[in-house]
Order: sequence, then structure tokens, then C-alpha cells
Amino acid sequence: MAGNRETWFGAEVILNSTDLSDQVTSIDWTEGFELLNSPAMGDDTNIGVQGLRQLSGTINFNQSFATSNVDATIRAAVATRGSVLLEVKKDGSTSTSATNPQRRVLVVLGNYTPFGGSAGQVKTASVTFSAAGDLAWLES
Repeated sequence: MAGNRETWFGAEVILNSTDLSDQVTSIDWTEGFELLNSPAMGDDTNIGVQGLRQLSGTINFNQSFATSNVDATIRAAVATRGSVLLEVKKDGSTSTSATNPQRRVLVVLGNYTPFGGSAGQVKTASVTFSAAGDLAWLES
């Protein structure tokens, strides 16, 4: 039986209350755990255990220097050196549900690349993020 394959189309990406969905070209979102070693005396093998939850990623954009768009939103968030709310769901045109869950998390922004691309190409930008709070998984 074939599995259900899904395509990114119309994803919703809201950063610090600004909907940047129409400029996002891709997002890499990684969730997991810090892996810790927990050996005891007499063990001859490191025993792995899960530590704290981790979340990080990168958002890539078509760059826009318009008011309240990509550059203005990210520069303002980076300048505060604080956390901002990131909200992502696979389809922004439909309600949040079990088949269209929304992830919400406070993040800190890391590296911002405001200028990318080459001659004749669309201007691009990217920003990295890491969790600054617990991840919420909303289905309604």
C-alpha cells in the first residue's frame, strides 16, 4: 500500500506576528534531543540517553526590503537580541487540524544573511533559529 505523500504548497510562516509566507522559499526544521553519555563504573560501552529537547532550523526567503517584510521583520527581531514567536503550518489556507497541525515556538534568531544570489537571479535571504521555549503542537 502506497504511503501518503505530501507536497509543500501554501505553507504558512509567521515570524514575530508578521506573515512572511509569500516570501518563504524553503524551511528546514529539525527537532530532536541532545544525546548524552551515561556510563557507569564497570561499563565498557558508553550508554546513550536523551537529554534536553532541541529545535533549530533555517528559513530561506526571496528577499524584500519593503516595509514590514522580510528584511525589516528579521532586522528588528535580531536587534532586540531576544526571543520571537515562530509559527509554521503546512497549509495556510486551511484551518489548523490533525492533518494540518501548527507548530509554535519562541525562537532566537542566529545568523541573518540579508544578501544572497548572483547576477540575474532573485535576491535571497536566510535566517537561522534555535528554540528559546517549549514547542507547542496545535491541532485545533
